[in-house]
Amino acid sequence: MPNRVSAAIQRTRTKLATLTPEQRARLNSNMDLTFHEHFEYQNQQAQAHAMGKLSADEAMIVYRALGEVGSSKNGGWASGTDLATKIVVTQLIGELLGAGRRRTRRRQSPAPKGIEAERRRRSAQSKHQARRADGRFR
Repeated sequence: MPNRVSAAIQRTRTKLATLTPEQRARLNSNMDLTFHEHFEYQNQQAQAHAMGKLSADEAMIVYRALGEVGSSKNGGWASGTDLATKIVVTQLIGELLGAGRRRTRRRQSPAPKGIEAERRRRSAQSKHQARRADGRFR
């Protein structure tokens, strides 16, 4: 039974068959990864697997698509990684990154306000103490 990633790759291959060779070539060049992106993709894959978001088989597909070090001849992906796999892995990593950002924003949203309020309170308190020390405020 295919996992979610391999099923998505099969669906994408079917859709790619309807494109012209020029369209596929343009799309393939858009899937090129920088070293930083490759590194981030690997980290997201490992983290998603460790958190149980990806099964071992799904994580292995992503890992093999990226390779330990991407091939410059294949746009930063492992040699032999096809266009459909690149598209699915890119979409998957985008979803994983988006989910992490949304979760982080919710957790951090109230904190800056609280921190800023605490800074203002301490600043006012310091000013008050300085005035008392100078004898200007009793």
